[in-house]
Amino acid sequence: MSVMVTDVHQPHDGLFQQAMKNITVARDFFEAHLPQSLQKRIDLSQLRLEKKSFIDDRSQRLESDIIYSLKIDEESSIYFYLLCEHQSRVDPDMPYRLLRYQMRLMEQHRAQHPKSDLPIIYPMVLYSGKSPWNKSRSLFDYYGEQAELAKSLWSAPFQLIDLHRVKDDELQKHQLSGLMEFALKNKKVRDFRKFLQRLLPWLDQVNIEDDQERLLKSCCVTFY
Repeated sequence: MSVMVTDVHQPHDGLFQQAMKNITVARDFFEAHLPQSLQKRIDLSQLRLEKKSFIDDRSQRLESDIIYSLKIDEESSIYFYLLCEHQSRVDPDMPYRLLRYQMRLMEQHRAQHPKSDLPIIYPMVLYSGKSPWNKSRSLFDYYGEQAELAKSLWSAPFQLIDLHRVKDDELQKHQLSGLMEFALKNKKVRDFRKFLQRLLPWLDQVNIEDDQERLLKSCCVTFY
């Protein structure tokens, strides 16, 4: 399985694009800038120039055609992609832009290799503006005071509520939301009488307002 190195840049960065299409220049560049800890995991002599492009929702090209692939092992892939910033201003949205590029790379990888693991993506930015880069390089800094919370939630698995592992008595404690959960849990049960026998005592314990009658009707329709 290949490891892909992506170059992301502005449309008029002709010099960078032309130079990085040369395998020797690209290898020298990565040897000079990639962390040693990462270089120990890869073999830059296996770099291979490939072609990929990405289009956003407004039909604008987001990335260049320069991509390098290399093997890291037979079970995983790693994406390196480089965004060459040749504008005079610093882009404060760079972390967000890089996130969008990474998602597109993963989507394309999943489409081409549906049975393989997701690639590891290593973002790089080559900036040549005259003003020092004075914006954060971390997406989490843009969460302000909630940065640590955001970081912990991003790295955690999503919360799974498996209704078939929740007892009905526990769902009943959830009040109105429990009605919705109970209906979804038993959506394939067609015994409407049994459903009412369970539902009616439940309703005695909750207050149904006018705008919540739709929920009750939806629960009933599920079983009707």
